[in-house]
Amino acid sequence: MNLNPLVSTVWLFENLENPNLVILDASPRENKSNLTPQFTNIQIKGARYFDMERVFFDKENAIPNMIDSQ
Repeated sequence: MNLNPLVSTVWLFENLENPNLVILDASPRENKSNLTPQFTNIQIKGARYFDMERVFFDKENAIPNMIDSQ
């Protein structure tokens, strides 16, 4: 069993139907860079949105998207 949280696309494709697999989508809600994404409205089947900004980022830090040190 692979316990690495980062997996290849091949592994993901082969395991998408596994009921024990949890896929977290940590995509930002806003596109602050104003870049145009190559693919829009595409999501991995069954992925759950995970709000990295609200859960992990240090909002007191002057540098954006820094993970809280605690």
